[in-house]
Amino acid sequence: MGNEGCFGCTKGPFCGRRLLQLDLDLSRNRRRDTLLYITDSHSKDDGAIVHAVFPHVKIYPHNSAGNSSSHVMIMGVTNSRTNKMTVYIGNQFMRMTNDNRLDENFCMNDLFHLNGQFDPGSGGMSPNEITIGINRQIPQSDEERSFGVCSASLKWTCPWQET
Repeated sequence: MGNEGCFGCTKGPFCGRRLLQLDLDLSRNRRRDTLLYITDSHSKDDGAIVHAVFPHVKIYPHNSAGNSSSHVMIMGVTNSRTNKMTVYIGNQFMRMTNDNRLDENFCMNDLFHLNGQFDPGSGGMSPNEITIGINRQIPQSDEERSFGVCSASLKWTCPWQET
């Protein structure tokens, strides 16, 4: 997952584009399986995926089909000491923070395609949309019984203007 040519709302001067901010309040007592699932594709096989499975987060690039050898894993992001988590989503960019001082930025050409660019995996233009699953994976497994996110809020923001 390279970051060559990746730019946009990753530094203050380029912050003309806003990011989608997703704030999560996590249960202090009970968490199980999928807490958060974000993808920019209707097909599980060709989109970028962020999958928070208690207590870790896995980030899969485009066209990895959930292949474990091509993902980034952040350990302990949603562990039992974490009560709040924030995810910022933009074209080819994601920032993740929590109340345990985590602040990770991911700028990758093969992360979310949200600017109408050609998507080789789909054979056409990217749909410029994301799908978010709270306490569930998309598409959802019939056997999955996930819980742990108590509330979630969405807003458009530029995080560098707020800090």
